[in-house]
Amino acid sequence: MKIKAIYLYLSLALWTVLLLGLLKFTQFNTTGLGITLVTLTFLLVPGIFLWRLSKIEAESLAVKMLYVISFGFSFYFLINLLGIVLGLSLLQVIWIILILGLILLALACFFDFKKTWPLNFEGLKSYSFSDWFLILLALGGTVVGLASINAQIDKIIGDGMFHLALLQKVVSADNLNPHHLWVTKTTSLNLVYSFPIWHIFVGEISKILSINIFTAYTQILFPMAIITFMVVFAFLKIIFKERFFVLTLYLTFLVFLFSGIFYALIPLRAPDSFDRLLLLPLVLGLTVEYLFSKSDKIFPRALLVSGLAIFMGLIHFTQLVDYFLVLLVFLVLFLIISKDKLIIKKLGWLILTIGGLTLPYLLIFQGVNVYHFFLYNAAAYTGDNFVNKSYHDANIIYLYTVCSLPILAILIKSKRQLIFLISIPIALLLVSWQIFGLRTFFLKYLGEIFTIRAITDIPGFVFLGVIFLTIILILSLVLAKLPKLLQYLLYTFLAVLTLVSVIFFNNSLNIFVDETIFNPKNLFFYEFFEPIVVAIVAITLIFFILIHFYYKKELIITEPKNKFSFTFFTFLLFLILSLPYWPVFQKTITNSLNNSLLSDREIPYFGDVGRIGGQQTVTFLGNLPPESILAFSNVNVSQIALLYTKAYVFEYPYGVTDFTASKTIYDPTMTDEERLQFIKVNSIDYIVTLKSAESDLFVNSSHFQKVFENDYKYEVKTKKTSYQKEGDFIVFKYLP
Repeated sequence: MKIKAIYLYLSLALWTVLLLGLLKFTQFNTTGLGITLVTLTFLLVPGIFLWRLSKIEAESLAVKMLYVISFGFSFYFLINLLGIVLGLSLLQVIWIILILGLILLALACFFDFKKTWPLNFEGLKSYSFSDWFLILLALGGTVVGLASINAQIDKIIGDGMFHLALLQKVVSADNLNPHHLWVTKTTSLNLVYSFPIWHIFVGEISKILSINIFTAYTQILFPMAIITFMVVFAFLKIIFKERFFVLTLYLTFLVFLFSGIFYALIPLRAPDSFDRLLLLPLVLGLTVEYLFSKSDKIFPRALLVSGLAIFMGLIHFTQLVDYFLVLLVFLVLFLIISKDKLIIKKLGWLILTIGGLTLPYLLIFQGVNVYHFFLYNAAAYTGDNFVNKSYHDANIIYLYTVCSLPILAILIKSKRQLIFLISIPIALLLVSWQIFGLRTFFLKYLGEIFTIRAITDIPGFVFLGVIFLTIILILSLVLAKLPKLLQYLLYTFLAVLTLVSVIFFNNSLNIFVDETIFNPKNLFFYEFFEPIVVAIVAITLIFFILIHFYYKKELIITEPKNKFSFTFFTFLLFLILSLPYWPVFQKTITNSLNNSLLSDREIPYFGDVGRIGGQQTVTFLGNLPPESILAFSNVNVSQIALLYTKAYVFEYPYGVTDFTASKTIYDPTMTDEERLQFIKVNSIDYIVTLKSAESDLFVNSSHFQKVFENDYKYEVKTKKTSYQKEGDFIVFKYLP
């Protein structure tokens, strides 16, 4: 069956028009479903057009979707970057997106006018019961994951207040000049958040849907979670290809997250987590597809991979450094194991492209900042006193990763993509663990955050899945050697045993699973980790020698011959692994107010505005001149206030318990002359006081005018009780 490509393009255009009509004449824009559909359409439609225009071929639907997502993100991030560099307004950037989107539609229709897209469903006829069962199991697990995320969508973690403050600047600034997007007027942007292209993307969704930043920032999580599930599946498909293995590894991903009720994906909207959970797997999958594809057309793929990697670095720089280290480790391993000149050539172009596009910027425009960054870290380094310096204080998932490496190593001759997969943990464990003394180097010059977080960039679920996959294959192979009657008896026995365990020994089974598989500090595993690794290495080595030198065969990864047996053990394993967490999942869903995607999700406020005096203070802050600089004596109040004003704060209020310079302004021992000089030098326009002792310093001075006062009460809640406190929010304007 074939469909003309132009019909598909026109269908996309019609869908977009219908969606815009719904947004115009209904309240669809504030529902979870409306925000999700708009975001996915906004991202994927340009991605489809660009993928078709690039003429990059892909062997499976999953890989095609990876390209579409990659082109979609690249389209917006490039335009957002140009908006920052050229100092365009957010509205101008949105108009550019609209115009370019129409141009892409016209070009795609022109070049694909006579072309057809094959829709081949013949392959589905060969799917057995086992195939469909695993597919439905994976789809069911995905639905459970999305339901868990939807139930927790209002939780803001991962420096949410800080990123909302940046988002407030994006939607309220006259233009997207970098210095207009920071929270402090007098401080240059730091190396990590210099180009907030992700914040601008969320701002664009906010403007298109006519919703405030709080609604946009919370609700962007659901569509990004959908994209994350798609990216992870495509990444696994590129590495392993075999359907049964991909589905088993994807189920591992789901059950691993289910053990925490998918809480690990809740910070997905924060740049660091967005990079780590979505963009990094996207870039890694795209890299493997680029390196190991049979095509010798280097330029379009290399440009896409390097461009997306650089965008990842612009969003949060540490993931780009990690990615570059993975490429270097892969280069070393590949040169040792294989001599494929085309892959080495592709890798060389990729490294040169990324280096050529990033190093000039860092050296020319950020050279001084980079130099001071290294000096500051070196001066602040007092020794290695941080977590993850060995397996003793690392999460158990990374110990599973180490245990899986010997298993993967004996398979790399038949599946060279595994060399790249192995390179990921090796590179990042070299950073996070004290191997060859590199951890000390990274701690000293790149800092604590980069060094201790590198280990979390390892997609550990893949390596845990490899262990599960090995166990399932061994069990199914052993069972296949038995007579058919004995096989059926064992199937029945294991099914009954599982059922009895679930009904009569549920609590004991749950405790056993939780404590032995997912417990971050499994005492047995940590106590005997080194001999376990030695045993796995020895067993895999013996197995390799027997196969290659005694039986003189090649180890080839193929689909399991006994599919029913493989599916049976897969189902039992993941049923048992997920059982302990069903009560928590049910409680999470029951306690949630967000079960329906059709419900109104609009959030008028974020943060406890009662702590700053409620609507009265919010209105005052919103009416302050955009170029104003405010000085606060309290970090928490400053963070909340920044969400409701276009003004700036005098001092960066995040990651510190107390201000440093701000405390000087409110110091009663400071003379009036010293205070006035300090305020003048730092161009401070407004002084915010929160108690009478502070306001007394300014109330009788001719250099300050009281412009706002709000006496209020607010509720303080603790785990055990709640009580009311009185507060005041008094603002003085400095009169030069």
